[in-house]
Amino acid sequence: MATISAASFVGTRTRFQRLRDAKIFSGWIENCDGDLITLSTNTQAAVQIGDVFRIEGYGHKVSMIVNAEMVRVGQLDLTADGIVAGIQGTKSSVIEAKRVTFLLRMSGPARFAASMENVRIKTPPLPVMVKSSQGEIQGYSLDVSMQGLGFTTAAVLSADEDVEAAIQTKYGMLSFRGNVRYCTSDRDRDGMHRCGIHLDPLERTISPKWEMLVENPA
Repeated sequence: MATISAASFVGTRTRFQRLRDAKIFSGWIENCDGDLITLSTNTQAAVQIGDVFRIEGYGHKVSMIVNAEMVRVGQLDLTADGIVAGIQGTKSSVIEAKRVTFLLRMSGPARFAASMENVRIKTPPLPVMVKSSQGEIQGYSLDVSMQGLGFTTAAVLSADEDVEAAIQTKYGMLSFRGNVRYCTSDRDRDGMHRCGIHLDPLERTISPKWEMLVENPA
């Protein structure tokens, strides 16, 4: 049986709460090295070195809680920090994010528990094609789960619209149907919109490949 550690949650969504004022943040667990954990978020709330946070992470059928103290705050540099990312399988590049990173030192052992939370896994930018009432639009993926896909696109989709879509992955082109749950202005990417599709039941040949995508999207 694989050993679960904080490093097992790299690439998953996180919610973390500052203990001094109960301010809640959300973002991604970007890295974990020893007792240091790196989170990214697009919050504009003021933070300071020494702030203590309660971090919640959600992995595959397991959750994590750990307290950690702020060590460093670093604004991502769009030119120096590798945020310009190529869309896999294409010659296109995109500015992947405009986020701030928090480096924190975990102040005690992480606690783990079984969880039914719908895990969302950060993906590299994978090409996404959607057939909607507007015609065929293109975008690239942000995250996946067993029930859905998050992606960004220059188009605006209508919430609650049924669509056909496909995503190009290392497991092949995965086609599916689903319902647009939201489409809002993407705070991380100028001129783009962040959309979420809830999947209809997947075809028998697609379902195991989708599960592999969620387990290992990179």
